Amino acid sequence: MTAITPKQFAQRCASLLSDAIQSVVLYGSSVAGDFDDAYSDRNVLIIARRWNVGDLDALAPLVQTWTKQGNRPPLLFTLDEAIAAADTFPLEILDIQNAHEVLAGEPLPSQWRVDLGHLRLQLEREFKEKLLRLRERYTLATGNADRVAGLMVDSLGSFLVLARGALRLFRVPLTGASPAEFPRTKLDALSALAEHISFDVNVFRTVDDVKHGRKPARDVPAAETFAAYLRAVETIERATNDKRLQASDGGTR
Repeated sequence: MTAITPKQFAQRCASLLSDAIQSVVLYGSSVAGDFDDAYSDRNVLIIARRWNVGDLDALAPLVQTWTKQGNRPPLLFTLDEAIAAADTFPLEILDIQNAHEVLAGEPLPSQWRVDLGHLRLQLEREFKEKLLRLRERYTLATGNADRVAGLMVDSLGSFLVLARGALRLFRVPLTGASPAEFPRTKLDALSALAEHISFDVNVFRTVDDVKHGRKPARDVPAAETFAAYLRAVETIERATNDKRLQASDGGTR
């Protein structure tokens, strides 16, 4: 069967849900420019005027076909829920705003404003959680170079997303600044973060090269690379937490 394109997915959503649809938005790596067929999926946000069981049942066969292609199920929000989610998912909302394409319906909500205080708290929580998980998983992988390399590859995307979020704490745009002024790809954002925090950018690039097949894992010394990778993650986590503690309350993006 021919794969459904994001545009076709949006058109079918609009057809199935008719007047309920407000916006169908593609976001993430496929828009930012760092999409990789082997590791990336296509992310879609659907904002509708309602979500009752009948709407979900109508959409279900299409979503099931979409996910069988390796894509994530769409995020399903009402407009009020989407606006209210800014304090719960500030990192995700900022990333959607930064790189998205409206496939059907209206633009993203103009009321979508993120309080940087909420972003600081989310970054602190997720950095600590993922750092603890990284250490834990290493204790189970150490001594096996393939497993250590796999650990770094598997965790890279999450840490790059958090690093891009951390950059926002150091480079808060002026009011009215365009999202185009913020780095769109994760590695570009990482390089920009290195202008504010002193850490080893190259170890992330090495892991990214392994992840995307540009460098064989056997050519990378697993133990030494992991030690550098862990130090870099810890450095970013500490600097982000220090920035949060130093920052004054409030502020929006």
